[in-house]
Amino acid sequence: MNFYHSITYSIYLALASLMLASGQLDARNFDRVILDPGHGGSDKGCLWGGVREKEMTLKLAKKVESRLKANGVPVVMTRRSDLFVSLQRRAYISTRYRNAIFVSLHYNAHTNTSVYGLESFYYSPEGKKLATPIHRELQKRFNLKDRGIRKKDFYVLRKTACPAALIEVAYLSNPAERRRFSSEAFQWRVARAIAYGILQYRKMP
Repeated sequence: MNFYHSITYSIYLALASLMLASGQLDARNFDRVILDPGHGGSDKGCLWGGVREKEMTLKLAKKVESRLKANGVPVVMTRRSDLFVSLQRRAYISTRYRNAIFVSLHYNAHTNTSVYGLESFYYSPEGKKLATPIHRELQKRFNLKDRGIRKKDFYVLRKTACPAALIEVAYLSNPAERRRFSSEAFQWRVARAIAYGILQYRKMP
């Protein structure tokens, strides 16, 4: 990001934050979803049992995109291939769209391979409202271990100019979850659940 874009982004972010706080941005009536497949390129994310997080997040994001578009929701992807995209660039993309929401998709890992389950993160109050229906839909449909919805100071949550949520769908370090979530058919089911959760956010009071 060059100096001009950096200044523009900072101004836009400040204005967007004020507008969200004052209710001038109708986040629930979003007209676009920004999907952020975690990692990519030289940033491989976690790697367990030959399964790469950067590939899993991209596959899932494309499936979520398909389901959202089938429901008439325009989608922007922060990447569409095995490409490195900086955290700054991912957040900057959100400044291009006045009435959007941002959903970052990840898979988790732990040195203790018995650890498993679903975790979701937010930074702003509106981000929490976005993360909640997505998290609940995944947990309910697939009986995932609920590891909670928590506030976290992740860059893409703190620096986006719109409501943002980060979903850690499962633990690739856990053999059972790795097998389950590597299935193409199961990925489509997960994508449908995520898309449905996003649409439920629109209906929240």
